[in-house]
Amino acid sequence: MVAPPALRTLPIRIAPAQGEALDSWLEAAAHRIQVPFGDLLGSIGLLNRTGARQGWPVDVPADTLARIGQVMSVPADVLAAMTFARYRGTVLDTPARAWQTGMWGRRRGSRYCPDCLADSGGRWQLHWRLGWFFACTRHRCLLADTCPDCDRIQRGRVHPHFSTPHPGRCAGARRGPATSGRLPRCGARLAQAPVTRLAHGHSLLRLQHMIETVIESSAVPSPLYTDVPDPAGSYLSDLKALANRVLSCAVDKDLGPGLPSDVIDTFELAWDTTGRCVSHDIGPTDRLTAGTSAAHAAVTLSAALRILDHDDFRQAGAAMRWLIDVSRDNGVKVSAVTGAKWGGKPSPAAQAIQLAALGPAMKPTDQLRYRVFAARPRLPATTGKGIDGAAAHLPSMLWPAFTLPFASDNAGQLSLRPALAAAVLLVGARLSSEGAAMWLGSLTTYTDVSRIVSLLQEIGMWTAAGTVLTRISDYIADNGAPIDYDRRRRLDYSDLLPEATWHHLCVQTDEDPGQGPKHTLVRHAMFEELSGLPCSKAPFAGEKPAGRLQIDRFPADLHPQLTARLEEHAHMFLADRGVNGEPLTWQPPLSLLDDLQLPNGRIDRSTAAALRWALYNPPEQSGTPNGGFGTTLHAIYVAARARHPDHRWGPSDQAGTTIRGRRSAEPTHHDIAKAALTPEELYDLHINQNLGLQHIADSVGVGIHAIYRLAHEYAVPLGTARRARQSEDDARWLHEQYVAGKRSISDIARDHGIKKHTLTKVAERHSIPMRGRGALSHQKHLDALRAAQSAPEVLRPVLESFGGAARLRRFAFVASYPTITAAAEALGRSPSAITSQMHRLDRQLGGRLLTRGQYNKPMTLTDLGLRVLASIFRGDCCGLGLMPSCAVG
Repeated sequence: MVAPPALRTLPIRIAPAQGEALDSWLEAAAHRIQVPFGDLLGSIGLLNRTGARQGWPVDVPADTLARIGQVMSVPADVLAAMTFARYRGTVLDTPARAWQTGMWGRRRGSRYCPDCLADSGGRWQLHWRLGWFFACTRHRCLLADTCPDCDRIQRGRVHPHFSTPHPGRCAGARRGPATSGRLPRCGARLAQAPVTRLAHGHSLLRLQHMIETVIESSAVPSPLYTDVPDPAGSYLSDLKALANRVLSCAVDKDLGPGLPSDVIDTFELAWDTTGRCVSHDIGPTDRLTAGTSAAHAAVTLSAALRILDHDDFRQAGAAMRWLIDVSRDNGVKVSAVTGAKWGGKPSPAAQAIQLAALGPAMKPTDQLRYRVFAARPRLPATTGKGIDGAAAHLPSMLWPAFTLPFASDNAGQLSLRPALAAAVLLVGARLSSEGAAMWLGSLTTYTDVSRIVSLLQEIGMWTAAGTVLTRISDYIADNGAPIDYDRRRRLDYSDLLPEATWHHLCVQTDEDPGQGPKHTLVRHAMFEELSGLPCSKAPFAGEKPAGRLQIDRFPADLHPQLTARLEEHAHMFLADRGVNGEPLTWQPPLSLLDDLQLPNGRIDRSTAAALRWALYNPPEQSGTPNGGFGTTLHAIYVAARARHPDHRWGPSDQAGTTIRGRRSAEPTHHDIAKAALTPEELYDLHINQNLGLQHIADSVGVGIHAIYRLAHEYAVPLGTARRARQSEDDARWLHEQYVAGKRSISDIARDHGIKKHTLTKVAERHSIPMRGRGALSHQKHLDALRAAQSAPEVLRPVLESFGGAARLRRFAFVASYPTITAAAEALGRSPSAITSQMHRLDRQLGGRLLTRGQYNKPMTLTDLGLRVLASIFRGDCCGLGLMPSCAVG
């Protein structure tokens, strides 16, 4: 094997400039020695690696660098820093790949700063070859793209071997016919190329400095990339992907929300307004090619930075939304899974930003799957085993402390709790709503879950609810739960609290065991607390309890000593079935709700006294609906009587707390009631104020049995004696409210906390005439009747009939037209329908209101019609809403 010829050290040496590229340094050396470039390459052993697009300026093997260093008397590590090996791991994976596919925006060629070339004598900076560099921060200008004379891109090919280099001059072939085999060189002075100057402090200069800092030091300025692997590489890759999308889809009229004002002013004339810059089918490769100017790179990178330059993903997503809208307007499909088509695989941070941008337009269930309400949204990942573990830590009905804030008239707890429990399983999971319900015992369906989340979205509660559900899912994933709810769901509860045990416990604690319904009620309540299932799923569900409200009150109506004995029995029941070391009940800490603006957020965090006050003070007295809780009375009942942390069975609201022991030393409900009420006060509440025993018990915070016992001690009349004394007052009061006040039974019952059935019985007992069913009994019509009392007298016969106000508005509207036909056409109704309504008004008011128009003679008002029309205007001024503007439609 023949050894390669020995290389000699060159007699003239030249030091590399700071940041200079390897090929520029070699050209400067050839110019100094005044030899053709090919001769210099041959003397250092690189001639056999030459070619039109050879890779040695970018990817130079270590042995070649050592040989060049030997000949040129420069250390090999200095030479390595003059190639793209310097940027390995930040803006490129390997130098070889960079040469094949090109650095971002530079498949070949390089931009340059004319002022830098003038200062350095034509020495070419390595970083100019990177598409990331579009401006010179030293001379405050954009980089030049081409030769000022021949308009060729610089350094697209290696310098010709036959020519001696002239640093700072264009080495491209002069345009025109060739006079020999070798075309003459352009030779233009690149230092004279015109460039766009930027003012001191321009946002593009700050952007360029930031990008340079990221490339050189890997220091990422965005907190969004703190937990991302390879933060610098991911940040630059995402910045490139966003810039590609801007370049592909946006024209200057679209860029207003995405650019600083000084950038818009700088490129007002330079940006192409005729259409998109390139095809918007980007695919996986780069699209900022050699034809992309420094101006395009500056604008697109500036727009991309406005998206990434935020402190949280929600703000970044909002800043990105305009770009998604523009992309869709240009026919580009943008969804949660299309990020890979934006110019490369996006980082987790970029995925989170795009999901945050798309979040408001997603279906509510998809918002949970993509974790839109979390600090960092992400693609669904949980499947199989992960869902199984989460389901084991969730009751089939979500804890009421986390559902009470979202109570509404159309979403009661029995529908909210199972639907929202299934929704928790959807967070970050590839799972359908039907599948989530099946994991938790199929208490709800896909339709129910969709209905509940859609209702919460409609009434403006979904954002808060979605945040709560996401936090619950995260807490369970991080901390688990002390109860295996999956095992609790599968236990056999047939012999939970047998009747003999119930009687025995009542005898021990001096509690009245009551009749069968009381025992059934306690069994149902205990089943719900232990299993997390509704009482309808109990094996003894055929035994109907007294009602839902009584179950919700458990254990507030029981003696504290009896409650403690029931807890002991429940522990023994679980231990007999192999369940040890678990609390009876549990819920995540309420601190998960601390910083949220919940619609009814005060309801389950308030004191028992505040809840009782809200129950017994009507809105007109309290100043705000239901004492400021803004929810249904039933939800406040539930919180006040049972679900408030002070009244929960088992532990308090804090996760991981221990079970209560027996509290024989604590005051009983009777002691509390006796300390709170004197005989005179109880008599006044029950007899004079007509409050029921349960009402009084709730106001004091004890069970009804304590008030019943106290009434006997104080000799306060109960039952028949009290009813006889108050019977006449009840009849007079109901007649005043129902007949004279024209209120519905439902409205009276809701306002005073009385059951409708009770009021109906009072009306029947005292022969108070009841209105029939239908629209005439609706409160809306009754309110209209009351309003009619203040109307002008001539209008009252009409206003007291159903739909009378609408007919009067119709008459006022018709009166402004020359014929019935013209008025009917304006209203979009048939003339016969309008005529029928006018005839009905004639009958109710006792005379004709209109004289029909004849040929060449318009319709006119009679004297009665004129009086009615004038009264309509006076009635409108009184707030009756009778003006004809309300008639249309």
